[in-house]
Amino acid sequence: MKRSTMELTIATGVDPKTPVKTGIQTTDKILAFWDSSAQQSQNILQLSKLSYYKFKANPDTTKLNDDQFEHISSLSNIHQFLRTAFSFKSSSQ
Repeated sequence: MKRSTMELTIATGVDPKTPVKTGIQTTDKILAFWDSSAQQSQNILQLSKLSYYKFKANPDTTKLNDDQFEHISSLSNIHQFLRTAFSFKSSSQ
């Protein structure tokens, strides 16, 4: 049974915008760490140029569709895996 955003907000006490804002800010930091250009970041996040720069100016107004949120989730998981894999490799030497 699919719950509405309002029902989830009431049930969890978490503003539904918080995970989106946090996820996109974290992903933006990861992409900056990886030295990706603004164009590359826009492509990865599937944001138009206008939406990307609106996000940069005010992350609270960013809205994501399911595909965009999945890209953010995948990128975060890849980044975490690489951090874990390479820290394990360097600690075992």
